[in-house]
This record gives sequence, structure tokens and C-alpha cells, in this order.
Amino acid sequence: MSLSRERDTGELMKLWSVLLAMILVPLAACSKGPAAEKRYEVVAHGGTEAEKCAEAGKVADAYLSDGDEVAYRRWRLEKTVACLAAESDSGLSGLMDAGGGEVLEDAAENLAKE
Repeated sequence: MSLSRERDTGELMKLWSVLLAMILVPLAACSKGPAAEKRYEVVAHGGTEAEKCAEAGKVADAYLSDGDEVAYRRWRLEKTVACLAAESDSGLSGLMDAGGGEVLEDAAENLAKE
């Protein structure tokens, strides 16, 4: 192989690595779900039930934006549970008597079917 051809091959390899980095780095940064989960964990270890409810909704929304349907459904269920707990803590415990428990059971059953 001639020196000129080796130099051209080396330049081509550098170009490919730069192009690959330009493609992969933004793709990795597009996933919002894992970052939202980390924020939820912080809230879960010291926040109120209402804060957990709000943050679980944000995680679900992040996975919806990512297009991850399974994670979205899981976090929607997590939000339902957290919001029911928040309502119970706020003195609205009559919700459970008015069918709140059934909402949880129905959500769990629907998730299990999929």
C-alpha cells in the first residue's frame, strides 16, 4: 500500500469516527426517562406523597416522549398509586371508600394483560 493511500485511509477513518460521534451523542441525550427516574428517586427519599405523585407523572411523560410504551404504562400506574397515597394523606381518604382501590386493581389488571 502506498504512503498516499495509507494517509487517505487514515483520514477517512478519522472522518467516520467524527461522523459517528455526531450521530450517537445526540441520540444518547434524547432519552429523558432515565433522568426523570433519577429525579423521582431523590423525591421518593424525602419528599411528600404529593411530590411523589407529581414527579411520577413527569417520569411517565418523559417515557411517553421517548416512545417507550412499557415504561410509560408502568409509570402511569406508579403515578396512580402515588396520587392516591397523596389524596389519602391530605384527608381525602374517602376516595378509597368511593372506589379508589378498584381503580388500582383495574390498572394493575390492565397492565398485566399487556
